[in-house]
Amino acid sequence: MAKKITARQKTKIWAKADEIGMPEKQLRDIVGFVSGQRSTRALTKRQGIVLIDILEGNPPPNPLRRGTTSADPLQKKISPHSRKGKKVIARFSSLASQSQIDYIESLRIKAGYGDDDHFKNHLRKYRKVESLQELDAKKAGQLIDFLRGRKKKLEGV
Repeated sequence: MAKKITARQKTKIWAKADEIGMPEKQLRDIVGFVSGQRSTRALTKRQGIVLIDILEGNPPPNPLRRGTTSADPLQKKISPHSRKGKKVIARFSSLASQSQIDYIESLRIKAGYGDDDHFKNHLRKYRKVESLQELDAKKAGQLIDFLRGRKKKLEGV
């Protein structure tokens, strides 16, 4: 039987998540990725080690690729439980920084999105999120590029 996670591991997990500014929801998603459950109490000692490695930026090798390690197994993980031969891909990326969110807020008005409802509809339809706080760093960058382009069109440059 696998040993339960230690109190020191749990403390380190939560401290590291806090240190890197990871929201609890995202941490629980990663815990679910590692163990299949969302609670840190349900982790084994080995899963705790894997989770700490992930939070420190040292993801484990992909177990589905024997003898080789992928460059970043968290970016593309093929699930052994995929349906009908389709690949299931899980992605974990950092959320948008506060500076990105502030910049988006300043750009959105200059780009003609003064109405909150109009902007929220854009976020839902094109970015697949309900609010700016849910954007990951990549989507925030794409939104910034889009707003810059729209701003240039409005200015006639």
